[in-house]
Amino acid sequence: MSKFSVRKFFASVAYYVTGIFRRIHDEELTLMASGIAFNGILCSLPLFLLFTSFLGIMLKNSTVAIQQIYEIVDSVFPAKPYAVNIKDALRLVISDMIAYRTSFGLFGAGVLIWTGTSLFSAIRNALRHVYRIKSVKNLFFTILEDIVWVFVAGVLFIALNFVTWIYSLVQLLIQSLPVLKDIDFGMFGAAIPVAASSGLTLLMFFIVYRFIPDVRPPSEVAWLSAVTSTILWTIVGRLFGWYLAEFHSFGKLYGTYAFLLVLLLWIQYSSFVFVLGGIVGQLFREKHKMP
Repeated sequence: MSKFSVRKFFASVAYYVTGIFRRIHDEELTLMASGIAFNGILCSLPLFLLFTSFLGIMLKNSTVAIQQIYEIVDSVFPAKPYAVNIKDALRLVISDMIAYRTSFGLFGAGVLIWTGTSLFSAIRNALRHVYRIKSVKNLFFTILEDIVWVFVAGVLFIALNFVTWIYSLVQLLIQSLPVLKDIDFGMFGAAIPVAASSGLTLLMFFIVYRFIPDVRPPSEVAWLSAVTSTILWTIVGRLFGWYLAEFHSFGKLYGTYAFLLVLLLWIQYSSFVFVLGGIVGQLFREKHKMP
């Protein structure tokens, strides 16, 4: 590599690093990321209702599962007077989940659509500032578009889980075949779900960066933003998982609230990564003087 190329490389790195810090400091983009995170947290509430509805449907169709849950409750709580009320309350919760499974599902779906439109509105507002564009859409059509994006996000989420399920099914089929069961796929087999997950995540980010803004940025800008966000989201996500696995004091310190705290931190981090990816794309756009 020539001396000119090295100098050009470090100049580009300095351009992006200083540009990122300047945008974050001057334009209060961390506040926008917090707004996205807040709406993301609101979306988790109806998802919990939908999960409750799904669980109620599963329990309705399986008496064995209900009996197993009751056995777990009886084994966890001792045969003491103070534990009787707790066990009765848990049984009542399970009964309500089965009885009101349809109501939970309909209400959760309705609230998810409402909170989802708020989330996409916050995302659009952040991208409007990041990409320096003006709103040109009618409010009514914007709301309809946000509802469509809620369903698109749901389809991508289902696709991500479907790919993981298909991979697990293929693994089971391979292990059941005498000819292939002794084959060790090693790192290649472990890389398949990671590659599929990363690919769908990249596609999701690209769709958001490209099609959510009122005025579409160039596809190169959207792809660069998506690649940046996917890489940061994947790398730091794995580091975060390693931290939680290695430092057991985290769970001891926060107890049963550890999962909730981890979820909140992850949503906040994901929102910041999303804004950061948009900044990188916009800096690229300005450097190459794209329209």
